[in-house]
Amino acid sequence: MEAQYHPICRNNFNNEYQNHERGRKRGKKAADNIDSPQARKMAAHDKSYCVVKVYILRNVVEHKEVVQLRSMCSLYRKTLEGECFPNPEYRSEKLARRLQGDKDISRELTFSKVPHHGCLELNLIYSSSITVDEAVKCAYKLGTSDQLQEAALTLNSHIKKAFKESKELPWPPTAQELDAVKMDELLPEHLVQFLSSVVTGTLNEEKCEKTQRLVYSITQDVCQAATNSKWKLPKLIFLCATLRHLCRSKQLTTILSRLGHSETYDFSMELETAMAKAFDEMSTNLTPQIITGEGNTVFHSEWDNLNRITTNVHGSNVVNSAGES
Repeated sequence: MEAQYHPICRNNFNNEYQNHERGRKRGKKAADNIDSPQARKMAAHDKSYCVVKVYILRNVVEHKEVVQLRSMCSLYRKTLEGECFPNPEYRSEKLARRLQGDKDISRELTFSKVPHHGCLELNLIYSSSITVDEAVKCAYKLGTSDQLQEAALTLNSHIKKAFKESKELPWPPTAQELDAVKMDELLPEHLVQFLSSVVTGTLNEEKCEKTQRLVYSITQDVCQAATNSKWKLPKLIFLCATLRHLCRSKQLTTILSRLGHSETYDFSMELETAMAKAFDEMSTNLTPQIITGEGNTVFHSEWDNLNRITTNVHGSNVVNSAGES
């Protein structure tokens, strides 16, 4: 006799079996495509979300901190970039929806929009166990610090962009070439405007010659520091060469270089050597007694305060000499 099944039981069994087969096929397909670009991209997004989730659990849920949704989105993008799948267009709203749909932490979090200085709006994430008043107090402190950080990062990016787009320094540079450089074209415009506002305390005010000179000087110091001394700028080269020729002090040049106002003493020596070689190669005024040819190099020496003592009964006649060869 053939076994008879209740229609509902048979349908349930068939549905479960079909679901099992579909799941098995999906698992097999996923295993086959585990190294595909799409699979690696999904894994990178999952890892980025896990980094954000761990940060929120540790700092927001446990330590009751208040964070901005924008900063969490920046952390997400940074992790994505580290996984070789950069996505600068990833939106904060998408991350917020994923956090709100996560059953593990959604009940522990509160998402709120708070106006800031009348023109900005902060999207906050904070623990559900703290009050709205406490969150708002933290938000104003957070907004101020974030604005400063954002301004600093923006100016840094403008400096590096201007350095990358600047023309290569001719070697050796002449005083005429350095003096002909137009500062308003060379230096990043946003940094000049920012420092001008800091120095004058006003916005969009026409600068006098003194203010303009100070702003350009400070801007070049900042640009040199931000590029780790890779950007060779006219003011620092001029000051380095002037110190060497007027003071002949390696210590003074080194001090100003360490403070970020001048190029190094070694740079001044390299510059003078390059200028001497260039002069030797192009000059027609050198004495014909100098033998030139293949393999010759220029030797440049200087001395100062070299005392020659002529001994006498009174201890006088000390001759101080200086020279260059």
